[in-house]
Amino acid sequence: MIRFAPAAWPLSFLLFLAACAGEMTAPGPSAPADGTSQADPHPDTFELPGEGEPEIPDIAAEELLGLQGEELAALLGEPMQRRSEVPAEIWQYRTDTCVVDVVFYEVDASARVDYVEARDRTAEPADSTACLEDVLREKALGAGLPMG
Repeated sequence: MIRFAPAAWPLSFLLFLAACAGEMTAPGPSAPADGTSQADPHPDTFELPGEGEPEIPDIAAEELLGLQGEELAALLGEPMQRRSEVPAEIWQYRTDTCVVDVVFYEVDASARVDYVEARDRTAEPADSTACLEDVLREKALGAGLPMG
């Protein structure tokens, strides 16, 4: 059995790694044998299949009325903020352009959407359909602004 001095272990390990690495080359097409040039293998822009703007349905605020919390969360995602103002519960959704408040009230022993209000980031009234579209787009893209 061959014994190595303790100081030889790091050197042995490095030699082992170097032997395993082999020659490193970048993947990609090689030059044609006939000497002709190929198109640039690294174009400036490209699009992967299936990428692009997601299709966002038009949802009017009236369509949210009567929904329960689980149904609303399935449609719009989790709200950025929830607060209780007895007898109501308010869910707030925010995008970079607007804010939507969805107000739940207890109806027949379950909380249901009773009111929806949209405003721009300066607190001026906004088109609720356009704002809900923004919320759905950000949900589809996995975006959203942090709470605060």
